Amino acid sequence: MHVKQGRFFNHYMNPAGPFDANPVTPPVLWMPQNEISNSPSTPLYLTSGRYAGQFVIGDVTYGGLQRANLEKVNGEYQGALFRLTQGLEAGVSEVNVGPDGAIYVGGLGAGGNWGQTGKLSYGLQKLTPNSATTFEMLAMRATTAGFEVEYTQPVSAETAANLAAHYKIKQWRYQATSSYGGPKIDEETLTVTSATLSADGKKVTLAVNGRKAGHVVYLRSPRPFTSTTGSRCGAPKRGTRSTPSQASPRRRPAGPTWRSTRRPPRTAPARRPRARPRRSTAAWPAATATSGARRAPRSNSRWTWGPATR
Repeated sequence: MHVKQGRFFNHYMNPAGPFDANPVTPPVLWMPQNEISNSPSTPLYLTSGRYAGQFVIGDVTYGGLQRANLEKVNGEYQGALFRLTQGLEAGVSEVNVGPDGAIYVGGLGAGGNWGQTGKLSYGLQKLTPNSATTFEMLAMRATTAGFEVEYTQPVSAETAANLAAHYKIKQWRYQATSSYGGPKIDEETLTVTSATLSADGKKVTLAVNGRKAGHVVYLRSPRPFTSTTGSRCGAPKRGTRSTPSQASPRRRPAGPTWRSTRRPPRTAPARRPRARPRRSTAAWPAATATSGARRAPRSNSRWTWGPATR
C-alpha cells in the first residue's frame, strides 16, 4: 500500500473511524493468497545492484522471499511480483541488510498458522550476492497496449522464432468480503496478439487486448523458454508480477508473474519508485546466498546454501 494522509484501505472500525466514509484506495500490489503470499512481512527496499529500486518481501506462513518491482502510472504506484526463493529453513518474519551488504532473513514462528508448514519455527540465514546470472524475468511494466517484460539474459533465437505463442495470460479482480480473503472474480484468459523482441534480446513488448483497470494479470511462459546461453527461464527460480503456488526450489515453472494493474498508462510510466520503507546498501552483481540451514548444503546457479553462524 502507498500510505498517504486521508486514504482509506478498507479496514473499517467500530465505532466508525475518521476515514471509514472515504473511497477505498486500492493496493499497490495484490498478493494472491496461498499462490504467492499468506502473511507477508515488512518489505526491504534495495538501492543498488541488479535489483536496485525493487523490494524483497518475506512471509511468515507462505515462507520464502518474493521480489517486487514498482512503477508510477498516471500518478499512482502499481507493479509486479516475482518469487525470489523458497529454499529457506523457516517462515520469514524479518528481512534486513547487514553491514557486509548481505541480506539476512529471520524466522520466528508460533502456534496455529504462524509459521511455514514443514519448516522450522525459527531460523537465521544470510544471502550474499555472487557472480552468477540466472535467466529470469527482471521486471514487468505496463504499456499503453500491453506489457514490457525484461529478462536478465537475451532470449534465444529458438524462443524468439514464435515469441507470442510462448506466453499464457489471465486476469481477474477481487472484491472485499467479510470473510478471511475472497475468491477471484471475473477470471478470464487473455491473448497475446504480438510480441516484439528488443535489439539486445532482453526485453519483450507484448500487445494484449482486453486488459482492465483494477485487475491482477497473471503471466507465464510454458517451457521450453530459453536464453542464448541455453538456460531455462525460471530454473532454478520462479518469477511473478504478483506470484503462483508454492513449490520446491528444485521444481519451478518458466517465469510466471502476477501484475497488479490499477490502470493502463496514458504515457510512458516512470520506472523507479521513490518509496523507501527501508534501504539496502547491498551491491548485487548477481547473487549468492549463505544459509544457516541445518540440512545438507545445496546450491543452484544463483544462491549458495551453507551453514551460517548463529
